[in-house]
Amino acid sequence: MRKKINLYKCYCGYTTYDYLQLLQHYTKHIEEQIEEIKKEIEEDREKGLIRRKSVKDIIKEALGLA
Repeated sequence: MRKKINLYKCYCGYTTYDYLQLLQHYTKHIEEQIEEIKKEIEEDREKGLIRRKSVKDIIKEALGLA
C-alpha cells in the first residue's frame, strides 16, 4: 500500500512535508506582521496622529455628551 505524501508550500517559497512545521512558519509571518503594525502605530502616536482616550471619554463622545 502506498502512503500519500503531501508537500505544503508557503506564499514566500517555504516548503515542507510536515503540516505542523508549515503552521509554525505561518505563525512567524503573522508575528512579523503584528510587530510591523505595532511599529506603525507607535510612529503615528509620536506624530500625534493617535491619542489615547479612556473608555468613559469614548462613550461620552458616542452619546454626544462630550
